[in-house]
Amino acid sequence: MKTKSLMYALGLMATVSAPVAAAVDCPSNYTSLQVRVQPNTSTAWTTSLTVLNGTNVHIGVFYNGWGTTVANGSVDLYAIEGSLAIPISTGWDIWWKPSRASRWSFQAFCHGRALSSDIATVTWN
Repeated sequence: MKTKSLMYALGLMATVSAPVAAAVDCPSNYTSLQVRVQPNTSTAWTTSLTVLNGTNVHIGVFYNGWGTTVANGSVDLYAIEGSLAIPISTGWDIWWKPSRASRWSFQAFCHGRALSSDIATVTWN
């Protein structure tokens, strides 16, 4: 966790709203992963979003199409900006925001297996 502490200190990572789940192997019935974002829980999930700088965004990870959430601890969710990739969660969802106006992509990777995975992108203006 020293890496995460350093990233918080450098302002590269926002406060996590939920505890990180214990890692478990990716279930064998997962054939693909999908990442979706939403500005609030009243708005439908989407793959692309633009929000005001400083807005927390809800990020969720689903499997086998879309609609079924992954098991907590079965995936690693990364926030990606250019060549920078920050691990932000191992659970199915998280609320997150960067420390500055920027554009981030989010991708999930299954523990122990390679799966196809799409991404979601958020622009903070």
